[in-house]
Formats: sequence, structure tokens, C-alpha cells
Amino acid sequence: MKELLAGIAGNLADIDSVLLVDYENVKPDHQELARLREMGRFYLVFIVPESVGLKAILVNEIQKFGSSASYCLLRQAGHNNLDFHLVFILGYFLARQPDLKCYILSQDTDYDHVIRSWNEDKNEQLWKVRKISDIPGWKWEKGESSEDMVSIENGKVNDLVVFLKKLNGNRPASVNTLTSTAMRILSLPEEKASEVLRLMRAKKLISVTENSRISYSALLQ
Repeated sequence: MKELLAGIAGNLADIDSVLLVDYENVKPDHQELARLREMGRFYLVFIVPESVGLKAILVNEIQKFGSSASYCLLRQAGHNNLDFHLVFILGYFLARQPDLKCYILSQDTDYDHVIRSWNEDKNEQLWKVRKISDIPGWKWEKGESSEDMVSIENGKVNDLVVFLKKLNGNRPASVNTLTSTAMRILSLPEEKASEVLRLMRAKKLISVTENSRISYSALLQ
């Protein structure tokens, strides 16, 4: 672990984002890893149980990151062992460089509480994604820049805001119902609709309570 942290410390000046991979929970696509490397300024950490191991095709892509990638190999099994290691490494990143954007690649809901607590004060700095292409600003098509994607996403936000303002008192009350509404109104898959909601929160158009209820007070001002 000390060697891993030393490697991270030596590369922080060259990155602005980090992806922590819960390899026990999600096996990333090697082609998406290749595209992530092209985006640049990402640091990659794979947290891997020794009993699981990595596919050779993934190892090949990870090695192309050079000094911007590390492994955390867990030799001992245990309940939530990987989760605790991942959050420990996340904390190290944020302690050394508080403005980093951090993404956890996992479907484990246990991380949601950590993310929600941190983002209350830091305005959407941590995200959990189910696949690499869910990362905000992802280059979906070859030749399409992250700036293009942000422009498209902002347009979707505006469309949803216009729709919500017309609903008066019948607006979706929870994150789940608002996500479903965004999927229906904007013709988006769930992960893209979730990104629209994330942008709305970042713009402070909506806020979310601890029990996942939506407040529209800022949007209606």
C-alpha cells in the first residue's frame, strides 16, 4: 500500500481526475479504457482481489497508462475489504489534492453515502459510474470533443427545466421519478438521464435531501 501511495503522490501534478475501479463489482471494457487514456489527465487505480485476477486484454490497456495507473492487489478476503481499501485510497487523493474530480467505477450502493456526504460541501466532486462511458464529458463518438458533449447535455438540462416549470405543483418528488421523467421527456437511457440530473444539481437548479427527495425552490426563483 505504501508503494501505491508513493506512486500516486508522484503523479498528482499531472492529473485533474481519478478513476477508482472496484474490480470485484465491475469489469470495465478494454476499448473504453483505451478511450479514457486518449482523454488525458486521468489517474487510474484498479482495486483487485487476488482471487479474481485481471484479464490479459485489460492489463495490456492499463500498462499503456504508464505511471498514471496503479494496482491495489488485495491478498486477503473479507466482507467489504475492497470497499474500505477503495475509500482509503480515495481519501488519500483528496487529502493531497482537494480539487480532484473522482469517479468510482462500481454498482455497489455502499459508496453512495460517502459520495452524498462529500458532495454536500464540495458541489459534485465525486461520482459513481457503472461504466467508463458514464463519466461526464465522455467522448461518445470519435471526433466528438468533451466540450461538444457538455453543450449537448446543457441543452437537455434546459429542455427538462422548461418542462418542469410547466407542471406547477405536480413535479416528480424523488430522484427515481425525476430520472424516469427525464428518460421519457428527453428520450434518454437511464445513465444519460442521471447525468442530466447531476448537471441540474451542479447548476443548483435542484437539490436532493438525504432521503432522495427533490427540492425545486432554486429552479422556481
